[in-house]
Amino acid sequence: MTEELKWIKAIKKKSSEQAANQLIHKYYNEIFGFVYKQTLDQELTKDITQDIFISMLRTIQGFDGRASFLTWLYKVANSRLIDYYRPNIISKIKRRN
Repeated sequence: MTEELKWIKAIKKKSSEQAANQLIHKYYNEIFGFVYKQTLDQELTKDITQDIFISMLRTIQGFDGRASFLTWLYKVANSRLIDYYRPNIISKIKRRN
């Protein structure tokens, strides 16, 4: 079992804060970079990245291992980005009409 899967298991079973911190530390820079490419705003990127990792911890019970953890985490990240931009897109469409 990889270290990553041990951390996930510890989070699921014991709500291990240490395992959560290690998992976040491992992927923080990669997710931050992904979000920054979408926002081009460092402060906004920090906020959205934090929200992504909070969402990850809230929904990690749903990670079933069919895909890699990183693939699953990118799905979480993409969903958070869509949630952020959705109200902005809707208001722009309403203004055009």
